[in-house]
Amino acid sequence: MVVVLRGALDGLSAVAPLGDPDYAALRAGIALTREGPNAALPLDGFFALHPAMPNFARLYAAGQASVIHAAATGYRERSHFDGQDVLESGQPGPGQTQSGWLNRLLLALP
Repeated sequence: MVVVLRGALDGLSAVAPLGDPDYAALRAGIALTREGPNAALPLDGFFALHPAMPNFARLYAAGQASVIHAAATGYRERSHFDGQDVLESGQPGPGQTQSGWLNRLLLALP
């Protein structure tokens, strides 16, 4: 399964680099913390998950899930929607196909 985060849930809100000394200051007011009533769920000593993601934390601990943080395509234009099209289609530019990369993969499997 591939999960692409969109909208208000960005990567630094879902998987926070608590080990980065600049993280808390750069995310003032929304930074996750190691302690407190809504403490982040530790992953590896550097990254931690948003407390609303306990099922993902369990899968990660069992080696059944992983995080690929700060990944991007080569698309560098300004349209957010075209960028999503590129990510979902697996093509180098928007509007080049009507199917997603996973749909094409499934069609190619025996």
